[in-house]
Amino acid sequence: MSADLRQVLAVLFNALSLGPPPANPEAAELFEVDDARCTVSRAASGTEVLLTLEIGTLTRDPHAGADRLRRLLRSSLGLALVNRAAIVCDDPPDEAGLRALHSGMASAPALRFKAVAQIGNNRPAEIIAALQDVIQLRTVALDYLLRDDTPFGTDEAGPSLVPGSPANPSGPDDRSGFLIFQP
Repeated sequence: MSADLRQVLAVLFNALSLGPPPANPEAAELFEVDDARCTVSRAASGTEVLLTLEIGTLTRDPHAGADRLRRLLRSSLGLALVNRAAIVCDDPPDEAGLRALHSGMASAPALRFKAVAQIGNNRPAEIIAALQDVIQLRTVALDYLLRDDTPFGTDEAGPSLVPGSPANPSGPDDRSGFLIFQP
C-alpha cells in the first residue's frame, strides 16, 4: 500500500492540532519543530512520502568538523535498530569540495544535514511514529554536536566536546575543582 501525500498531511495536521493542511501539498516548508523546518514530500519512487526535519550545518573547521561528523554518524548508527529516521547530507559536495573541506579552505562547501523518515502507508500510527523518529534523531544529533555550547553552523572550533574534560567541565563528571598530579 502506498502513502498518499494529502492523507499523510491531514493525519499530521490533525494530530498536531495545526488546523487544516495546506491546499498545495507540494509546498516545501510546512511547519516548524523546535525552530527547524519540517517538510513532507513525495519520495522519488512516488509510492512513499518523506518526512524531513533540518538538523543544521557542519562547521568548516576540518578537525572540529571531523569530530562532530564522527559523533553524528555514530549516534545515528546506534539508533538504526529502534529509529526509522536516517541522517542525510543535503547536496553532498563533489571531490573538489571534499578536498576543500579537508584542507579547511574558506571556500569549502557547507555540509547540511537532515533527519529523514519514509512513510509507506496512510496509517496514523506510522505517520506519528515517523515524526517522533525524526525529532528524536535530530535531538540526539544536536546533543552530540552542541556539547561544547558552540552553535551548530558556526565556523568556530570551540572547546573539547567531551563532558568533564578541562575545556568543558560541565556535565555529570564535573571535576573542575580538582587538580591531579601524576609522575
